[in-house]
Amino acid sequence: MRRGQLATSKRGDLHRLVSRVVVAALAEDGPPGLPMVACRLRTSPRTLQRRLGVVGLTYGGVLDQVRCQLAEQMLTNRERKIGDIARALGYSDPGHFTRAFRRWTGRTPMDFRRRPRAHAARQIHRRRARAGGEASARAVEN
Repeated sequence: MRRGQLATSKRGDLHRLVSRVVVAALAEDGPPGLPMVACRLRTSPRTLQRRLGVVGLTYGGVLDQVRCQLAEQMLTNRERKIGDIARALGYSDPGHFTRAFRRWTGRTPMDFRRRPRAHAARQIHRRRARAGGEASARAVEN
């Protein structure tokens, strides 16, 4: 990332930038913390939080969106165990993953496997918006 790129990023660009770092970190090291993501983006954690806030996002919201999208992709492979998916997404216990997935989509991972639905990740944002959730609960920009 070039110096100053984070400062000039728009909402969609910043979301994609942070999402890419999160996906790479999940594949390498497990659940990425804000300080690690900020370091990879060559900025301080506080600056990253501030930039995300300016465009109506939070780090936790972006992390949830990425995890939900990855979970949906992984769940389409019926041979992959839910416990393995949970660990790949940084959850220490499959029960924690199941509760998070239900919070994001309104469905359990097993239910999703039985009846997958395109773009269930968008449910995260609709639920939070109806509940008066945080600004990061807006729809994922593709």
